[in-house]
Amino acid sequence: MFAKKLLKSSLIYTLVGSLPLASGFILLPLITNHLNDVDTYGVLALYINFSLLIQVLVNFSLDTSIGIHYFDYKDNPEKLKKYIGTVVSSLLIIGSVILIISLLFGEIIFKFTFSKQTITFWPFGLMCIVTAVFNSFYKTYSNLLINQQRTNRFLWINIAYFSFTIFFTYLGIYYFPKVINGPLWGRLLPALILFIVTFYFFAKEFGIKLHTEFLPDMVKFCLPLLYYAIIMWGASYGDRFIINYLLTPFDVGIYDFGMKWIMLIDVVLLALTNTINPAIFRIWSDNKINYSTPEVNQNHHFFTLIQLILIASVLLFIPLIVPFFVHNPMYYKSFDYLPILGLGFLFRGLSNMYLMPIFYYKKTKALPKVFLLSSLFQFLMTFILIHYFGIIGASISFVIAKPIQIWLISLESRKVFSFSFNKTKMILLPLLYGGFLIIIYYLMGDVFSMGIKNIFQFIICILMILLVYRKEIREKILNR
Repeated sequence: MFAKKLLKSSLIYTLVGSLPLASGFILLPLITNHLNDVDTYGVLALYINFSLLIQVLVNFSLDTSIGIHYFDYKDNPEKLKKYIGTVVSSLLIIGSVILIISLLFGEIIFKFTFSKQTITFWPFGLMCIVTAVFNSFYKTYSNLLINQQRTNRFLWINIAYFSFTIFFTYLGIYYFPKVINGPLWGRLLPALILFIVTFYFFAKEFGIKLHTEFLPDMVKFCLPLLYYAIIMWGASYGDRFIINYLLTPFDVGIYDFGMKWIMLIDVVLLALTNTINPAIFRIWSDNKINYSTPEVNQNHHFFTLIQLILIASVLLFIPLIVPFFVHNPMYYKSFDYLPILGLGFLFRGLSNMYLMPIFYYKKTKALPKVFLLSSLFQFLMTFILIHYFGIIGASISFVIAKPIQIWLISLESRKVFSFSFNKTKMILLPLLYGGFLIIIYYLMGDVFSMGIKNIFQFIICILMILLVYRKEIREKILNR
């Protein structure tokens, strides 16, 4: 039976933590309806994904470090204060260095990197870099609030970011119709406001001072995670740049539009991860254990259940709902790629389960090694498959490296943690559902319409969950 406390905590942090990212989905109809064409949207997608890369570099994985080390120093307030002050000082230094390098060499780097001149450094590239620097402070502070269990402040901080993003994007599109200026200002101004707010709280509560005694361990912990984050950015967003190189901004727009909707799954699962992981870390910290327990496994089973429902729901509802809000039918071509993209999330719960001990026991130096081979494989397959099959090739390459990644992660994680879990729930159930998706969407041809297939897969998913989780559901009903 799922813990009531877990469900309540998950609901709060999942919904609220998803708001800043969810604003992108809410604004998607507005942006696509007001831009000139799909090509312009494709260019905007390239700028936004570039900004995410810069945010990875500025963050230097300090947002992850602050969550892990909070538990190390929570019983020593003075040391915790010094550590967080060092984290904030490091963010300031890294952000300033990147801004200076950008101002000096940004134009040259952009001309060399983007030979088609699809995107340029001035002014939009610089706007994306500044946005990324500001967002790194907001993201780090938000992660700290989760681990501190400061629900109220976490709530209003995220609601504020969400509201400002909606407001300034609407305002930007009003003053800059048909071009990408409005959406980019709609990202920059909220980031600036939240940077000021979070910097104030950091300074007030912890001070902004660099304590060099923390730097060696901080770099040792964060550097492998930074390599890992860069590799993961490449695996998640690099395909858009390859599509732009081999195809056109129009193809980037179609692929990114479909990926945006499938990434609704990722938004919720990321927020759920940020909720579940601290709870499990607390259990491990309090009980000094390095092996699976029924209490912890409940979290992983719950995660897997949610991920399957999310996949089935996106495949059913997105093609039904989006046409009411997005009026350019050219974007509907992206719906053809949703089922195969959904396969990329089938084992997200298993991946999260294996990653957690690596983070908790600070074995992060293994992550670059783990992901480099699988990401190079994905990168190579992306080039080959896009060249021969276009957008569907990019969709396939998004999926095929995931099993390799999970297997390599498990090898490293088992060195520090002993796993025992329900393989039916974590492996067999997602595998059967994924196999059903392949059969109905790609092997049965046009026997059924796409709408019928979407309804059928949703029903099958629910029936599978009811069968596999029947014991938990029965206990939940009886205990009411």
